[in-house]
Amino acid sequence: MSSTAVFDKTRENIFDELSNRWEKIIEGDHTMPLDELMEASDIKGKIVVDIGAGTGILLESGFEAEPRKWIALDLSSKMLAILQEKYADKIKSNLLEIIHGDVHHIPLKSNSVDRVLCHNAYPHFQDPNKAIKEIYRILKPEGLFIINHYSGREHINRIHSQSPNPVLSKDMLDDAGTVCEKLTQVGFNIKEAIDVEEKYRIIACKEEL
Repeated sequence: MSSTAVFDKTRENIFDELSNRWEKIIEGDHTMPLDELMEASDIKGKIVVDIGAGTGILLESGFEAEPRKWIALDLSSKMLAILQEKYADKIKSNLLEIIHGDVHHIPLKSNSVDRVLCHNAYPHFQDPNKAIKEIYRILKPEGLFIINHYSGREHINRIHSQSPNPVLSKDMLDDAGTVCEKLTQVGFNIKEAIDVEEKYRIIACKEEL
């Protein structure tokens, strides 16, 4: 398991503590149309980075979509240990790489990946501007960054605001317009922006060099 020296230690500890019951917490998420997300992300034959991969909610649908390689990155080593056990065969066949890392300091080369998926994780970025710059850096020209939630922003923010954890209770999801502005300032071109009651999705493309 690869690692990097720089972490958001606060959220790392929070999600480590949640890891043993995470599958129960996200139980309802398994009904979400993740195949639709993979189709929208066009990942066949692509190198994909899964930001905030957790215990691997995206992986079953992800591998069915036939990526060239899937890189699961998360702050929580305990969540990644669960993912690693579940998908040991994919690791052995070099289809899956696990990185214990922080989105603000991604230990990958510049211009090295085709897709970055961020499902249910963007509100937890400690410094969104810095994270977006890192994601832009690792993407190849014409690569896509996809932020996705199968709930509306108001619902997500209501759930987060009710968290007993004082850090998570402040992890709010900005409206799509605000996020798109951050993305375009870095150099992304917005391909899609949806901010409605049942879905929040932004697809941004790195401009060709």
